[in-house]
Amino acid sequence: GELTVLNSNVPKLRLKTGKIIIGRKANSSVADFQIPTDGSNRMSKEHLVIEVKKVPQRGIVHYISLYKERVNDTFLNNEKMVYGDCVVLKNGDLIKLPDATLKFEISDDEGTEL
Repeated sequence: GELTVLNSNVPKLRLKTGKIIIGRKANSSVADFQIPTDGSNRMSKEHLVIEVKKVPQRGIVHYISLYKERVNDTFLNNEKMVYGDCVVLKNGDLIKLPDATLKFEISDDEGTEL
């Protein structure tokens, strides 16, 4: 899968097997994918986790969850995410972070069977 930061010149992120932490660009951030927010700190330095797993009979599955309990409102396709939720991403999903919107896309060569 790939993540694109909409309305931004941040390069696309190709998601590989494993865990990827997504958050605000900051010197003290441990996020693997850091998004510039022009000085706003509404997005946490470590905000989201996407875990990519190979699942028998399903192929590659992308799970999204909040990194920690206290983050500003974050939405997956207009549904508010709650800490502890672990949701499977689908092609075309929109992830609305404070100060950035990400689009998730799966290319045909890794089609996930549902």
